[in-house]
Amino acid sequence: MEGGIRVPAIVRWPGVLPKGTVTQQPTLMMDFSASIVRLAGAKEPAHRPFDGIDILRHLQERRPVEPRTLFWRQRRGDLTWRAVRDGSLKYVSRQVGDKKEEHLFDLSRDPGEKNNLAVSRPDDFARLKKILAAWEEEVRPAR
Repeated sequence: MEGGIRVPAIVRWPGVLPKGTVTQQPTLMMDFSASIVRLAGAKEPAHRPFDGIDILRHLQERRPVEPRTLFWRQRRGDLTWRAVRDGSLKYVSRQVGDKKEEHLFDLSRDPGEKNNLAVSRPDDFARLKKILAAWEEEVRPAR
């Protein structure tokens, strides 16, 4: 599925992050904001807390994977991608104009997102679609 491949991140910080440290913690780029602000000695803005976690502290302290539900939305012209990941399940919606494609993947069994489980797992499909809709109501796009 286009736009759904997992991309590893590599961080090198001699003397702080132990060599060879690996985590399976689901992470978004916004997690680095919390890390960078802490490392710069600044404080998180009180009026608008970060959406992300301090991923570098997570690595430094060798914390176990924290369950997280991750959401994202991307718009370019009349193309909109929406997605939610909860555990190993990921619901993806791709909409161009009025045409919408919807997919459900189990990343633990299908990391390349090749097998759409929307029909074979209707309860999971409906649950994730509902979670995403609630998030979209809460986090309205600026445009």
